[in-house]
Amino acid sequence: MRRFELVKWYKDKLLQEFDKNWYDDYAPELWEDDGDYDYKDRYANDFDEFINSVKPKRSHIGDAGYDFLAIEDVVIPSLPLAIVDNLNISKKLTIENFYDDFQLAFSLTSNSLKPTIVRTGIKAKMGDDEVLKLYIRSNMPNKKCLILPQGAGIIDSNYYNNEGNEGEIFFCYYNLGFTDITLLRGDRIGQGIFQKYLITDDDSAVETRKGGLGSSGE
Repeated sequence: MRRFELVKWYKDKLLQEFDKNWYDDYAPELWEDDGDYDYKDRYANDFDEFINSVKPKRSHIGDAGYDFLAIEDVVIPSLPLAIVDNLNISKKLTIENFYDDFQLAFSLTSNSLKPTIVRTGIKAKMGDDEVLKLYIRSNMPNKKCLILPQGAGIIDSNYYNNEGNEGEIFFCYYNLGFTDITLLRGDRIGQGIFQKYLITDDDSAVETRKGGLGSSGE
């Protein structure tokens, strides 16, 4: 079985939003009714439709990737500007020493400058011999100067419902442009592709996953 689900905290948040909007929209209709109107079925159907609208989807038949959406507005700061600002090297850069100074700036700040994490509120259930690979959308490096620092994200089947974070999927971005980039709630931020994988004949893995991100301890 292969499917996307919402993690509990995100589903609860959406339920609160949905309740307010739904009752604001339909309350007059419900109160004018004499009690014959079965609003519970309508509520359940509308909520299911609402939940499905935020799950990853393919844009076209034949597409391999499922598009993930941002669940909140996120600002991804400019990495080059952060390096310059943090070290205040802009005044001393010259054509002659630019390369050496920039290399020094990056080496001194690389430990403190981490990629921006973008939450999705989504988890993925899949077969034991399957993996979900996360990729950047093709237009994001060209139009927004965004990159995934790890190239591709790997979501293993045992990440689903782990004790650490319930299996929530995240995207991590660096912004290589010279202006901050804002991703808005509902923007498509990346795509996931399900794939089968193989193991060696002498595979000896025996431990069970317990944690979420960084559970390997490295």
